[in-house]
Amino acid sequence: MPPKARAKAPVKARPKPRAKALAPVPAPLLRRKAAKLAWRGWALAGLALLIIAGWLVRATDPVVSSAYFAPWPQDGQPLPAGVRSLNFTGEDGNYLNAWVMPGQGKHLDKPALLYLHGNAGNLQEQMAQFSCLSQWGYDTLALDYRGFGNSLGSPSRKGVLADCQAAFGQLKQQFPGRRYGIVGFSMGGAYTLMLAPWVPKETRLVALAPFTSFRGIGVDGLERMGWPGPLARALGWLLVPQGLEPIRCAKQPGLPPILIVHGTADATIPFSMGRQAYEAYSGPKAFLEMTGYNHGDYHRGPLAGRYEEALAEQMR
Repeated sequence: MPPKARAKAPVKARPKPRAKALAPVPAPLLRRKAAKLAWRGWALAGLALLIIAGWLVRATDPVVSSAYFAPWPQDGQPLPAGVRSLNFTGEDGNYLNAWVMPGQGKHLDKPALLYLHGNAGNLQEQMAQFSCLSQWGYDTLALDYRGFGNSLGSPSRKGVLADCQAAFGQLKQQFPGRRYGIVGFSMGGAYTLMLAPWVPKETRLVALAPFTSFRGIGVDGLERMGWPGPLARALGWLLVPQGLEPIRCAKQPGLPPILIVHGTADATIPFSMGRQAYEAYSGPKAFLEMTGYNHGDYHRGPLAGRYEEALAEQMR
């Protein structure tokens, strides 16, 4: 018979180790940990609010609408001699006002011009910058943007562009069957660049002292006031979205011819911006450097004749 298997000895269960009692956490350490968690929560909440605020700023563009534009209402002065007031509405129904100034002398062979003035003023205030056009024989329609002069509404980046487009339509109605051009100064020069992709290719454009972007001119203004460059650029990035910009419009294909004029001593819009706009422009282009000139007044001084000749050449 086979041998009997030996019975296995029972395995004794090992006693469970006793759990060590946890030492109590000191109250100051607990408070520090709670404070650390609270600061993290506040930091995350602040970051979320910053993201939301940045999104709202970029979606509604309030800084450009409220801080950049400086509209001057009309002060009730009578119209200058030879000027006719024109009231019309834009596509959004906004009430706009413009001045119609007939050119002097034999001028029907010249284009009829839309003039776009600069910021911080109105037609009455800035008439000295464009009255030379009618004196040189150009029929001129000069626009006051929404909120400026007798035009109603509040200016915005896109709203002012819509006003310019409506005014170009009025120019064609007032002077039918003619050739057409646009002359813009300062902010008006920037909007001339923004109109370039929209107007017919045979339109003649002249941009006087234009800036290249709303963010860029804002940063430049802060730096001129003494703000450190990195801080000015950070605020520009945060508060001014890159959207409808002159430099972007200048790079689009199939643009009409343009003449860009800028003074080398410009203390309002850097001369370098005029050069940047010229270099970026994709269509036929010319650049007139007004040595020693500040912001505007190109029709005066030692180089006034060069400016008049360059404008006449551009409008042929």
